[in-house]
Amino acid sequence: MSLILLLSLGLAAQDPLAVLTVDSASPYSNYGESVAIDGSWAMVGAPDDYLTANYMGSVYVFEKTAQGWIERQKLTASNPQGFDTFGHTIEIHGEVAAIGAPGPLGIGPGSVYVFRYDGQSWQEEAVLSQTTGWGDDWFGYSLDMDADRILVGSMWSRQPGLNFGGPNHAGAAWVFHWNGNQWVFEQELGASDMAGGDLFGSGVALNGDTLMVGAREEGDESGTNPIYGMGAVYVFERVGGTWVEQQKLRASDFSDFAWFGFDVAAQGDWMVVGSPGKTGGGWHGAGVSYLFRKTAGQWNEYLKIESAMDGTTGNFGRSVDMDGNLVVVAADGKDYLGNSYGAVFPFRWNGSGWDEEPAIAPLGLGPWDLFARNLDLDGQDLIAGAYLENLPPPLSPGAGFLYDVSPQFHLMLNPLPLDVQEDAKFILRHGIPQAPAWLAYSLQGLGTTPVPPLGVSLDLANAQALDVMKITDAQGGAHWDLVVPANAVGASVWFQGLQNGQVSNPIYSEIR
Repeated sequence: MSLILLLSLGLAAQDPLAVLTVDSASPYSNYGESVAIDGSWAMVGAPDDYLTANYMGSVYVFEKTAQGWIERQKLTASNPQGFDTFGHTIEIHGEVAAIGAPGPLGIGPGSVYVFRYDGQSWQEEAVLSQTTGWGDDWFGYSLDMDADRILVGSMWSRQPGLNFGGPNHAGAAWVFHWNGNQWVFEQELGASDMAGGDLFGSGVALNGDTLMVGAREEGDESGTNPIYGMGAVYVFERVGGTWVEQQKLRASDFSDFAWFGFDVAAQGDWMVVGSPGKTGGGWHGAGVSYLFRKTAGQWNEYLKIESAMDGTTGNFGRSVDMDGNLVVVAADGKDYLGNSYGAVFPFRWNGSGWDEEPAIAPLGLGPWDLFARNLDLDGQDLIAGAYLENLPPPLSPGAGFLYDVSPQFHLMLNPLPLDVQEDAKFILRHGIPQAPAWLAYSLQGLGTTPVPPLGVSLDLANAQALDVMKITDAQGGAHWDLVVPANAVGASVWFQGLQNGQVSNPIYSEIR
């Protein structure tokens, strides 16, 4: 190992491909609370938008064109009511969109509105709604689509005959399918061991003939040491035209108020489950997420994933998604440059394991901007919403941020943050194969340092070379194992990787 004078960690904010803003949402619309993307269409929800009454809600439609992303339409419910929160959830599949209006402050059970693109505009096609009988179900609180099916969660649904009989909120989920002419109710789902307060339906995922329903408040209240709010995910499979519960999943390290099942996403034989209340890094609510893999017909926990920066991230797993070989997890707290107020953490399958990649967050966020409250992934396109409080007039508060999450040249460092006299492992990925690579550092922060021989400029002020040049492997990767000396405690340092014609993300951290 080499000895270095200073070290620590943090990853860079990434420039968005586009920022989707509008100028016609009301001041407190919560534009950006929900987002969806599929192909050339993106939608951003404003569920608290004031139309003719408070919290009616709206959804803005954007299309990707040769000129960029263009606002095309503002969608509203055909029968809007105050407190409907139309746009709380959004899903797009091809030329069909489903929009949830759970109405948590309203008087009805909630609804899901289905829109279809007719070649000119998006037109409302159906209004879906179900209730277990009490009428305050929050139908549409969670939502997913796959092919010709829609799965709707209503976690506030009350189920008869349970412990305290009144507002027990055991929860429910509902399946609808398109029969070629209309959307038809298919089946109501509930947990086989339902109990009051489980909130079954807090998160849902539809994956072909398999679906998953999260119950984030599910617990074990029996015995002398009850566990509350640990959460569970119920797996159903379609057998002979009927959805049948096959498996109940819990985290292997379940604990009180971890909220496992807060959000869930699945594709093929993989599933990711958010558990944003889980204690981590020594404090409650840091959050984690879990990857499950289906083998021999059973779902088994494969990996627990969390932010590498102990003590800086909250609610890691509040929103999750996956597509192809990529998983994305949203969290409060800091990204790896120390920017607070939310970040998205990508994890990519390398053929044998999952690699964490640089966190994604816009620069310059404020305390109430709330980046990545919700996210959606389509191939290499990521959309994340944010409530941006102080946009200049005439723009309405809020935005949807679009990112390219294809594999890119990047630098990682582990563990985070670093302590003195600790081994630090730098990893460069997706570089030029079998070519020279370098590390640089700065004690003065971000800035510009030209490197004319390589045709690049570093994003660091007065950068200097760190350690020795390495030759990347056949996949464009390189590794440095370095040691943090005792006299580095309290220092702040920034790092960046570089090759001929390209630089990586910069990294920042203080040294503990």
